Amino acid sequence: MITRLNHPKMQAAIAELQDMILRSFPKVQFRVYAGEDPRAVYIDALTPEEHTLEIEDLISEGESEMHFDEGLEVYVIPIYSPTQIAGDDTPKPTRRAHP
Repeated sequence: MITRLNHPKMQAAIAELQDMILRSFPKVQFRVYAGEDPRAVYIDALTPEEHTLEIEDLISEGESEMHFDEGLEVYVIPIYSPTQIAGDDTPKPTRRAHP
C-alpha cells in the first residue's frame, strides 16, 4: 500500500515543517510516520528542552495552511523528551492527543 508519506507533496510539506522548527530549535529530532489512516502523516518533534508550546505556536499557521490549502493531513506533535535525544533506551514518551 502506498501511503501519502511517500507522495512528493507530502515529502515537501514534511521538509518545510522540519526546517521551520530547526531554524528556531536546532536540537529537535524527528520521527515521521503514517497513522492508522494512511492519508495522515505525523511528525514527532522530540525536544530536549521544554519548548513544546513554542514549537506549536511556530508551526500552527504553516500546518493549518497545509491542511486547508494543500489538502495534506500532516500533524506535528511536539514532545519534551530529553532522554530520547540523549539516546537513552527508556520507554518512549506518551504522545499528546492532537486535534
